[in-house]
Amino acid sequence: MGTRCGRNRDCTWLRQQPRPLLGFPRPAKRGSPLDEGGACTRRRRSRETSKGALGRRLPRRGAWRSCRVDPLPERALSQFRVLGDIRAVANALVELAYTRSWHGDLAEARALAGQGLELARAEDDRWRFADALAALAVASPPEQAIPLLEQSEAIFRECGDEMFAVRAQGNSGWLSAQAGDYEGARTKLEKTLVRGRQLGDVIIVGNGLINLGLTELLAGQLEPATAYLRDGLELARGPRLQLQSAEALGGLAGVAASLREVGEAARLKGAAQAIYEKIDAPLTPIDCRIEERLICPVRVAHEQAFEAAYAEGRAMSYDDAVAYGLDEGRSFSTSHKMT
Repeated sequence: MGTRCGRNRDCTWLRQQPRPLLGFPRPAKRGSPLDEGGACTRRRRSRETSKGALGRRLPRRGAWRSCRVDPLPERALSQFRVLGDIRAVANALVELAYTRSWHGDLAEARALAGQGLELARAEDDRWRFADALAALAVASPPEQAIPLLEQSEAIFRECGDEMFAVRAQGNSGWLSAQAGDYEGARTKLEKTLVRGRQLGDVIIVGNGLINLGLTELLAGQLEPATAYLRDGLELARGPRLQLQSAEALGGLAGVAASLREVGEAARLKGAAQAIYEKIDAPLTPIDCRIEERLICPVRVAHEQAFEAAYAEGRAMSYDDAVAYGLDEGRSFSTSHKMT
């Protein structure tokens, strides 16, 4: 049996209080050492040093392996502190902050991101400051996170890093949807999708499609929601992007539930939940909203049928779950809108 409505522990972390916002660093002066491989370009050395000890860089919104069973990031942070490599310490703090956020430890994530901000400010490292701002935003409520991401996006563009600027813009759109600003979310996410395709970044494009689908779903537009979610699922179907696949499957479950297609909703939700548990990832705020608003009423009204189909979905392999979500032969009747 899956987690029942109203008892999803993964949604409780959304109530945590945010860390106070930190100030903006002073700009680098012309002719300073920062202009010669400095504030915006020396980040490459920090990232390369970090990669050597961490063994990998955890992808944004894709860091599904829990660091509670993987000691490498904590070990790397300790080693960098012993070595006195401040930029590498800041990099490791930001990576840990991202990972903690996606596993629901928001208070710890904010503390880690705050430490990274202070070190970046001390080093006048504007790129690293932007990265730490983005990490802090991910662990903060939308009303505080969106301005942080807008600052982060502007600094990344100042530093000539369009890819990270677009990722910040995409996360800002995702948070706008979370806050209920669907029109603002559409505008940001559509721009992100265009730039992601131009940059050839599969993660940006996949996240953009899925987040647009979830936005349309919450706005009651089921036909575009289904199209975006299936396109995103097709792009994310490989094992590296299982978190995105789970989000897409959960969104498709919401589409089916809003159309009162009980078996479809239950199988898709069961498949999504099994992936979340396998990769040890929490539900996002939008996942929680879809579950509470769309799926729970159907589950309560048709409990026996829902639970039987839900068990079938949980038993699917990852490949079978993705294929089920993409099966055009059982397209939803999306001619109705959610009420």
